Amino acid sequence: MNIQVIDEFVEMGFHDDLHFYYSTPLSTRSCPQGRTTVITLHCDPDQKGEGRIKLPAKCPDGTCDGCNFNFLWASASACPICTENNYRVVKGECVYGTQTVHYLPPTNCIMPSTVPLTKSVRCTTHIPLELQIVIAVTVALALFLCGLMLYFWKKTQHLEYKYMKLVQSAGGRDGEGEAELAPAESCALDDGEEEEIQFSQPLTAGILNRIKAMTGKSETGNPFETIQLTK
Repeated sequence: MNIQVIDEFVEMGFHDDLHFYYSTPLSTRSCPQGRTTVITLHCDPDQKGEGRIKLPAKCPDGTCDGCNFNFLWASASACPICTENNYRVVKGECVYGTQTVHYLPPTNCIMPSTVPLTKSVRCTTHIPLELQIVIAVTVALALFLCGLMLYFWKKTQHLEYKYMKLVQSAGGRDGEGEAELAPAESCALDDGEEEEIQFSQPLTAGILNRIKAMTGKSETGNPFETIQLTK
């Protein structure tokens, strides 16, 4: 006799659902192979007490052929007891040295009464590891930049000192050179001196006078040469 669980109950069930198989070998005209009944115990923590019986959606009477019956019994009593590995632990914020820990069970098991849903534990306020790494990198980078600025500042001060020494030494050499130079001569007149003005006679005027004198000598027949003195 082939006994199977209806597909609808298999798809909605969990791997730890319990299936009870019942059969009778008594054959009838409508059921030559007898009748079978499958009762599936489905874990539902919300169904307290006796739970709820569910029939297949395609077979409202629990059977589609009148020979094979399927029933789904959803109840919290069908749920297994949760173990420590089944809990989902959610830790609250650490406030004044106290932290609240919540234990959330999965939907396919129930928590034992000895395990509280919440528990308060002592804690210490600490910074997460990721934030500690970020802070350490930031501080290291800031220190590096400060050291770099201090290095360039000292280097600038050293260069400025060298520049000032160079300017001072160049100024001293310029002063010595100026002391060795001779004083410039002045064109101004001293007190009591008078300016002497000299007039020069043009060269052409002297030549013309000589020609006139020679011409006058030949006309008068005077053997003496007459020279006209001009001032």
